[in-house]
Amino acid sequence: IEHRLKRADWKGDPAVSDDAYTEIYRYTAGVPRRINTLCSRLLLLGFLEEKHQIDGEMVVAVGEKAKNISASDAWKIVAGYGVGLDMTLRDIQSVAKQKGLPWAVAKGFDTSAPVSDFIPAAKAGPHPVFDIECSVNGSLRQRVSTSAMIFDVGYLLHYISTIFTLERGDLVFTGTPEGVGTVRPGDIIEAKLSGYAATRHPGVAA
Repeated sequence: IEHRLKRADWKGDPAVSDDAYTEIYRYTAGVPRRINTLCSRLLLLGFLEEKHQIDGEMVVAVGEKAKNISASDAWKIVAGYGVGLDMTLRDIQSVAKQKGLPWAVAKGFDTSAPVSDFIPAAKAGPHPVFDIECSVNGSLRQRVSTSAMIFDVGYLLHYISTIFTLERGDLVFTGTPEGVGTVRPGDIIEAKLSGYAATRHPGVAA
């Protein structure tokens, strides 16, 4: 589910740990964690003009099954919050758009969505606000507050649940802030969530 974020100022960057990456789930106190196994590096595939683009997003972990849940009740099924990188093969996506084809390859290739550890919802508090930051080689690409979201987490989960049944362990990438940019093999890509969570990866040629 994609939605836009309005521009917002960064509020600062407390110290963060970046000790978890992606690919295999484990439950810790009911919150899915990602273990650093298959995705400690991002594979940058050699398709067409090799236009790999990234953006950092808040990721919501679902803690229980829900269907047609209200926006107010949807907050109650959140198990935790993390940050993830949404990787896109933009050249492949552009060709798919032109031909009316699915975007599965452009969005669903191996290592295309690494995520951090998750902050338990109980620790984050009700209706939490986070700052999201994404950088490449130490250069800031994105900086935004989740308070600028057009649709909040409760509404997003409500809307999704009217189409798909949400299951315990589902992860929802909540949308793309301003500042999407190109990455290349050798780049170090890092996303942070307000001093609570981070994920950091080198890009390597596949």
